[in-house]
Amino acid sequence: MNSSTADTSEPEQLVVEEIAVEEAESTELAPKPEIPDTGFLPLQDFLGMASADDEQKEKLKFIWDFFQKGRNREETLEAIKEARYRLSPPEMGENYLHKLYVYTRLLADERSIQKERKLYEGNNLVDNARPEV
Repeated sequence: MNSSTADTSEPEQLVVEEIAVEEAESTELAPKPEIPDTGFLPLQDFLGMASADDEQKEKLKFIWDFFQKGRNREETLEAIKEARYRLSPPEMGENYLHKLYVYTRLLADERSIQKERKLYEGNNLVDNARPEV
């Protein structure tokens, strides 16, 4: 009786283990999505970068997308240039791309918090305007 229970559970466990192995292999071998390197090329040229790895491309794309909203290419580069001049020079081992990326992330977070605050204040005004029953 014991041997029959072991025989029925083994194939199920083998199937589960095979699925787990297949999932692990598929996630390890899955190619990372390529970041198109066309939109932020003016920024890459502006920063004097001949080439960029994937991490740098992500940073370039984030910075470009943040400053581009509603602007043409020249206006976007001018806004990035102004932001760069607000920053202190990079420390030893740093570069302007990293400093500009961190600064842009802070600006994006600040903008997000301001939007949430406006929504909260707007909802609070509506709640205060209701007559008490």
